[in-house]
Amino acid sequence: TPYSLRQLAEDGLTLNPLQGSVFNQASPRVVSFGDKMLITWVEDDASRDTYNRMRLMYSIYSGSTWSEPVAVYDDGHNDNAPVITTDGEDVYFAWQKIDETITETNCNIETLTENCEIFTAKYDSSLNRIVDVKQATDNDCYDYAHNVSLVGDNIVYYWATCNDNQMNISKYNDIYRLTVDGTPEKVTTE
Repeated sequence: TPYSLRQLAEDGLTLNPLQGSVFNQASPRVVSFGDKMLITWVEDDASRDTYNRMRLMYSIYSGSTWSEPVAVYDDGHNDNAPVITTDGEDVYFAWQKIDETITETNCNIETLTENCEIFTAKYDSSLNRIVDVKQATDNDCYDYAHNVSLVGDNIVYYWATCNDNQMNISKYNDIYRLTVDGTPEKVTTE
């Protein structure tokens, strides 16, 4: 049976938070690679204005401590729903990013769906930093249900695009795939 935090503390384990002020739907994800681990999550960045506070962060565990958290790609726009995978050496990210600054005037479902794009990036373990940040989508459609997988020796990104932005009732969704060095292509059954 799982331990409660109280039981762990009674057994002498000390819990130290890696980061405070995380978004209430932080979506933490962890992956092991080599002799390290990487965790990513969505931070509630209090230094930003009310409408643009969601920032994607990561930290590396080196066997004894976690590194100071760093933004994956901080352009001041909202990040959401990270997913990660590894090829054993590097870590690959996909996440949703609103590619427009949200304000009181444009904070509505239309703006959010039309500007919700998929971004990708790579944590290069030899450089110890994020590289190859790319915007995979650039459309006026809601892009969602993204994933990143190791297929054979290739990193492949997948996502769905809701072409009419009717998120829960749409009949017009397409699935796309993207390899690291490729361009997005629609997945077909033919």
